[in-house]
Amino acid sequence: MTTETMGTEAVGTRAAELRTRLGDLLDSANPLGHAAVLAADERAEMFAEGERVLDEFGFNSEFVPAELGGRLRRLDELIDVLRAVYRHDPCLGAGYGVSSFIAASTVWAVGSAEQRADVATLLVNNGKLAAAYNELAHGNDLPGCEVAVTPNGHGRVLNGRKEVITNAARADALVVFARTSPKPGSRSHTPVLVNPAAAPSPAVVALPRYRTDGLRGLPLAGVEFRDCPVADDQLIGEPGHGLETALRSFQVTRVVLSGMTTGLLDTALRVALRHVSSRSLYGGAAMDLPWVRAQLAAAYADLVVCETVVDVAARAVHLIPAEASLHAASAKYLVSGLVSRAVGGLAGVLGAHSYVRDGATGMFQKLVRDVKSAAIVHASRVACQQAILPQLALLARRSWHDTMPPAPELFRSGAELPHLRWDRLSVSAKGLDRLSPLVLREADRDQGDGRLGRVVADFADELRNLAEECVDLSVGQLQPSAGPRSYELVSRFVTVSAGAACLGRWRDQDPVAVAALLTRLPLNGKRRCATPAPEQTERLLAQLWQRYPSDLSH
Repeated sequence: MTTETMGTEAVGTRAAELRTRLGDLLDSANPLGHAAVLAADERAEMFAEGERVLDEFGFNSEFVPAELGGRLRRLDELIDVLRAVYRHDPCLGAGYGVSSFIAASTVWAVGSAEQRADVATLLVNNGKLAAAYNELAHGNDLPGCEVAVTPNGHGRVLNGRKEVITNAARADALVVFARTSPKPGSRSHTPVLVNPAAAPSPAVVALPRYRTDGLRGLPLAGVEFRDCPVADDQLIGEPGHGLETALRSFQVTRVVLSGMTTGLLDTALRVALRHVSSRSLYGGAAMDLPWVRAQLAAAYADLVVCETVVDVAARAVHLIPAEASLHAASAKYLVSGLVSRAVGGLAGVLGAHSYVRDGATGMFQKLVRDVKSAAIVHASRVACQQAILPQLALLARRSWHDTMPPAPELFRSGAELPHLRWDRLSVSAKGLDRLSPLVLREADRDQGDGRLGRVVADFADELRNLAEECVDLSVGQLQPSAGPRSYELVSRFVTVSAGAACLGRWRDQDPVAVAALLTRLPLNGKRRCATPAPEQTERLLAQLWQRYPSDLSH
């Protein structure tokens, strides 16, 4: 037995209360259960009864700092609450309030006292914000955005189109990433706070809704601005610093959304577990088939890796905010990939049942569709790579040979955290990385488990190889226009960083299980992602049964 079960999160009282209000998703007697969620999905509508529950709970208060009248004190608590919603219905999780949090984060980071108070009041009263950043013509290239604020007589006006915005048509206010200077470069944009109801008609025009395959009910649409007046007090932060503001606030939202996404895999595991626990195949119980057991263990290991990486990243935002650009982008990149991979593996366990659109396994096909869309909510994986890419050479020179241990508080899930300081977030970590070099220190430790020792040595070798390959990268190899090799280096760094997080969190708890976690992370030139060995499978399944005891009786 371990002193702590891997992957068992410390659910706060608010998250527990919300789960109680929503009820058991897989309980056929629950009026808010899978039948109602699937019915809303078939209609391509938001789950109205779920939104009513969130309204009554005051869900948007979770996004508002406590000093402004909300409940936000620490990111791990916010992740717990969001995860509870995402477990129940990813579309409800993504569509009810995520866009509000993304937009509000800009205001919390650099907004004036009046803007902060106004947005806080709006959210506490169940209002909605929309984050209008991307434009289809430019994708993740925020500096290329063309929606512009320009002089007009004695004031300013906003013109242009923003597309694919969650809640564009029902937002009480929008945070619009707009060009405020015609000059190229990173000092030409400023976020703008727009109240559609206060703008003269037709200054803010809602465009037709976009239909999606996954997250079908998500209310995605565009907005067109036509000489929309912009007063001085609508500009958020210092004019021209919008790109920096976005990159800083995204460090918080990427971590939170990554944590939320793990709820989808949690539910997929529950569905698969209930299915095989009551199914017979080849003259015996499906649960007894070695392949089925290995696939369940692999998916559970992926879930634990994701939750561990997110928890460490969330704590890093509080503890070492100057390095958060690395941990946030790494978490978003890794989690979206692993969750999608794990759901695909579980689809094989369900077989043809993974396509059924109703009944006990009906939620699974929805999750298969939703996970594809969830991977690009807020930021694509490429955008996350681009946040890390320019930092590789400096990291290789300054940090990747350092064997000093990181602060142990980074790995103490649930322990006290300092106040979140938005002003200490930085676009670049300036070559500081206190997490990844942990693999070097762990490789030097006396290894009690031969398998774990070999795996840790492989991670240490990988970091050394990365340091050699990255130290002399040219400026051109660190730009978004760099070739595939540069992006592959980022992926390799993310893998090492994830391995370090798992070692720091679980090494002293269960060496056998942590070795299984590390083998789920492929290493360049060493090995591909591996299915857990038999001993590891049984260890992971024992913990899986502890986490989902009620699902074994169905």
